Amino acid sequence: MPVGSVLVTGGTGYIGSFTALALLEADYKVVIADNLYNSSQEAIRRIELICGKRPEFYNVDVTEPGSLDQIFEAHPDIDSVIHFAALKAVGESSEIPLEYYRTNVYGTICLLTSMTKYNVSNIVFSSSATVYGDATRFPNMIPIPEECPIGPTNPYGRTKSTIEACITDHVEAQRNNLKKQGKDGDHWNAALLRYFNPAGSHPSGVMGEDPQGVPYNLLPLLAQVAIGKKDKLLVFGDGRTAVSHSHGGPYATRFLTELTADYSSKDGTAIRDYIHILDLAQGHLVALNYLRDHHPGVRAWNLGTGKGSTVFHMIKAFSHAVGKELPYQVVGRRAGDVLDLTANPMRANMELGWKAQRSLEDACEDLWRWTRNNPQGYRQNPPQELLDKLQAGKGADPKKAMPEPVPETNGHSATESTTKSAKKDMAGTAENASIGTEKSKPVLATNGKAIPPDALNEAGADPSTAVAQNDHSAVANGGSVSANGSILIAAERDMASSTGNASMTAGESLPVPVGGQTT
Repeated sequence: MPVGSVLVTGGTGYIGSFTALALLEADYKVVIADNLYNSSQEAIRRIELICGKRPEFYNVDVTEPGSLDQIFEAHPDIDSVIHFAALKAVGESSEIPLEYYRTNVYGTICLLTSMTKYNVSNIVFSSSATVYGDATRFPNMIPIPEECPIGPTNPYGRTKSTIEACITDHVEAQRNNLKKQGKDGDHWNAALLRYFNPAGSHPSGVMGEDPQGVPYNLLPLLAQVAIGKKDKLLVFGDGRTAVSHSHGGPYATRFLTELTADYSSKDGTAIRDYIHILDLAQGHLVALNYLRDHHPGVRAWNLGTGKGSTVFHMIKAFSHAVGKELPYQVVGRRAGDVLDLTANPMRANMELGWKAQRSLEDACEDLWRWTRNNPQGYRQNPPQELLDKLQAGKGADPKKAMPEPVPETNGHSATESTTKSAKKDMAGTAENASIGTEKSKPVLATNGKAIPPDALNEAGADPSTAVAQNDHSAVANGGSVSANGSILIAAERDMASSTGNASMTAGESLPVPVGGQTT
């Protein structure tokens, strides 16, 4: 018999799917709700491939009132929710903040309303280290403890902190109201999980992160460089880079701007805390168990390794896993980036009995195994060799390795998402390293205005491809001169970060990638 029944919102994305796998392996019954905005039902098949169990799936949007009622009605045994679904891009959150508040905060209110209606009283919330903002503004707050004052610096982070407050107020109100009625309200509990930088894939090589479009995180970007999808990685935060630019014709006066960076780390690049995806998924499992066993009310926990790694350290570690040096270009430090964002996980270590078990090298090796064998992600079947190894370990027939595809709606009525304009969060992670990729010849633009055609022609670029940055100068966006003298600027692709300002950028003129309602 299952030990419990759990609804996982956003459960087909990166962290959501790995958490669903961990729950199933721990004998929980799992029901997934996701609108597949930036994820695939193929994740469900990979879960079944690994553990032999398939979670039930509903294609619904949590922001539609009552959309979750059908799930709770069909599964009255559900007593807990792990909530991942949300929008997640820092830069975009500043452009369309109301959409972020509608999706993230209102979506959570809809969820809590349905939970209350059906007396589902435990919630594990996928929060983020973005709620801390820049922890270096305080002395002795690195590594970051849960006691660090909350101070998000962007709409995305503020939605996360608002949701934390909303959940806290609701759980406390339910407990107090039941107590006034002479009833026990201890079954109402919430875990607020603040985690940093998820990394890695399943060791089998058949399940991993599958972003739809340009990835945001450091390791997936490095993986694309390793398989040739990107020419190089852009690293923000070290060195001195000259930017030559002109606002006139080819004979106009040119200006030289020198970008400098002075992170006080051992190699001049920013420090971040990377946690293996399997350890992070296990953290959700033990947090849920803690709620069910100890009824703590509302409690926040950091999930991280407590060990910081610089960007250069990460490049070296992943290059070692790949077996070759991966190219990168160092550009100037971005405004708003901070030196060190490392978790203090002692509370989770002591209270949950949880500690990250896997190393940074494990994460790199697992990610490379996934990437080299699945260059198209979930849009291809994994190699038969991996299936044979996986099934041989179970004593199963390799010929029956791949489960049947998941039906479009798994037999359930589907409510298509009406949110089509913004990226969706799969995990609420805090990817903080300032990095990017560069492939083609993008065109520099400053202060939201494209460079005049003469200057573009001089740079060897097509004026029709100019990318204007939103209210940022070339310096703020890490402009640089490439080895061949062409002007480069990384088109901004902000990612949720603990500072609220760090971002990763793709140095080619691409559409803004769509994130998922699941990581």
